[in-house]
Amino acid sequence: MAAGVFNFKVEQGVEYTFNAVYKDKDNVVIPLTDYTAAGKIKLKMSDPLHVAEFICTVDESLGKVTVVLQSDALDGIKFKANKFDDYVEAVYDILLTKVGEVTKPIRLLNGTIKISPKVT
Repeated sequence: MAAGVFNFKVEQGVEYTFNAVYKDKDNVVIPLTDYTAAGKIKLKMSDPLHVAEFICTVDESLGKVTVVLQSDALDGIKFKANKFDDYVEAVYDILLTKVGEVTKPIRLLNGTIKISPKVT
């Protein structure tokens, strides 16, 4: 099954949270028993290293993943922008991994994040 696409905006230094529910093609929730989730952010797809990670919590019975970008996740990164609506675009993905099957992850979501840099 192809990953969902979710593009969103964040403000550097401000926590951002969203939920994703894993469903099949008929819109039926797929339980996430024994799954973990993880997600990373890169400024470019080709970058070898990520700049931040999401905190992901799995609600197994509801097939739901709560994804949090903590307020300090992008601290220490200097983005080049001249004004607050000069968003810096980054990419991310969220992967599901079943316990014991680390070589077979499922990409739940991917997309772009537009980041509004902070001054303070």
